[in-house]
Amino acid sequence: MGKCFLLSMVIIAATINASRAQSQACSHPFTLVVLGSSTSAGAGATPSDSAYVKRFNKYLQDSVNAGCIVINLAVGGYNTRKIQPTWFGGSVDTAKNIDKALSLHPDALLINMPSNDAASGFTLSEQKANFMRVRAKADSFNVPVWITTTQPRNLSAAGRDSLIHMKDWIMTTFPDSYIDFWTGIAAADGSILAAYNSGDGVHLNNAGHSILLDRVIGSNLIDSLCTDIPVDTTPTTVRPIKQIAAQVYLQNQYAVIEMAEYRDCFYTIYNLNGVKIAAGQLTASRTIVPLPLQSQIYYVRLNKGQMARTFKLSKF
Repeated sequence: MGKCFLLSMVIIAATINASRAQSQACSHPFTLVVLGSSTSAGAGATPSDSAYVKRFNKYLQDSVNAGCIVINLAVGGYNTRKIQPTWFGGSVDTAKNIDKALSLHPDALLINMPSNDAASGFTLSEQKANFMRVRAKADSFNVPVWITTTQPRNLSAAGRDSLIHMKDWIMTTFPDSYIDFWTGIAAADGSILAAYNSGDGVHLNNAGHSILLDRVIGSNLIDSLCTDIPVDTTPTTVRPIKQIAAQVYLQNQYAVIEMAEYRDCFYTIYNLNGVKIAAGQLTASRTIVPLPLQSQIYYVRLNKGQMARTFKLSKF
């Protein structure tokens, strides 16, 4: 019995480690900004270094690129109203909102608003509008966004119904960029499974935070930020420098690249799977590149000398 148990534990550990090692190391660092509430702030984890955001930051620096940075703007008790664009007014926290996050020049955002909207009685329509407003602001800056699903919480039946509805809506609305923080943690009624309950019916314990960590690592977040520089073709000296000035956007079935100082600048376009679909040199201040029909998300990589910048284009 003892040998079988030990063997089972070894197999489980190997499976977890393989999952966490599936993303290839990046040849360049990236910055991720987290917007969220108590879960991302570390509530439920003991000690605080066991929280999924801190552990993800360590994972990136140890296993992906030592220069990666996770900037955590999450605050306990916050809801989606708090992170709205500054112009929205009301209870927006301008030190922790989407505008503040974008001012930090991130390569990507992670939004984790698990249950405070439902606990506060926000309508479904308001919750959805708040997510879409934040996503639209990030899209206007060409910053990709990953959004976690809601998380289980021991609320009233109506509150748990709200969590379940929003979980399904997030998965459907953001099919390429949601991260599942629900499956395997939630009971059928939307409450937290006892094994992952920190004891207050609201927050996850260390085991729960470990699942969240594995879900983030196992998502396409890391690979999406790394595949824009194929390791076998791009000099390792090229790093993403934000000062490269350009506007890149979709127009019908074309990628439009506008850049005043376009000379000696090269572009490469990849689909979501990292497959190169177009490449060339800019020959005018406005370049139009036709795109294939099959993909919903593209990444446009601009390189000029030792400067580089990646733009995400989405048809959503």
